[in-house]
Amino acid sequence: GKSTLLKAVRKFTVFSNKKVVLKREDNFITISILKRILGNKPFSDYKRAKFFEKKPTSNLKVFSFFVHFFYPLLVYIEFLWEYLYYEVFFKEKILMRDRYIYDYLVTFKDVLNIYGRPINILFETFPKPSLLFFVHINKETAVKRNKNKVLWKITSKESFHMRILKSYAEIAKAKNILSINN
Repeated sequence: GKSTLLKAVRKFTVFSNKKVVLKREDNFITISILKRILGNKPFSDYKRAKFFEKKPTSNLKVFSFFVHFFYPLLVYIEFLWEYLYYEVFFKEKILMRDRYIYDYLVTFKDVLNIYGRPINILFETFPKPSLLFFVHINKETAVKRNKNKVLWKITSKESFHMRILKSYAEIAKAKNILSINN
C-alpha cells in the first residue's frame, strides 16, 4: 500500500543526501496531546460509533460536536505548520506522508460526515507540495485490501469503497494530481 510505496520512493537517488522524515497517517501532535489529556476512550468510542454507524451516547454527542468543529481545524493547522516548516523555512529537509491534506476531505465527508463550505475552501485551496501523487485502485482492490474485515463495519461495504474512490478521483482531477494506477 501507501507506506510500501513511500519507502520505495524514499530510496530514489534524488533523496540520498537529504534529511527525509516519514510521517504516517493520522500522526498529529495536537491529537496526541488531547489523547493524553482526555484519555483514549472518547476517541475510540467515537471511532467505533462512526465505523459501525451506531447512535452516539449523550457523552459521545458532546465529544462529537467538538470533533466536528475542531478536528478539521487541528488537521489544517498541523498541515499548515508542516508546509511552512518543510516547504518554506527548511527546504533541505523532506517530509514524506502517506496522506496529504486533501485525503482528509474524503475522511471528513465520507467517513465522519463533517462537511461545509469553509472546510472545503480551506482544504481545497491548500498548496500542493513539491511531489504529490494519487494511487488509483479499483473497488475490488479496495474491498480486498480492507485491513480489518469486520462484519457490519462501514469498511466492509462495497458502497462505502465506491463512495471513497469516487471522492478521491474527484479531488485528483480537480487538483490535477498525478494518478498512478496500481
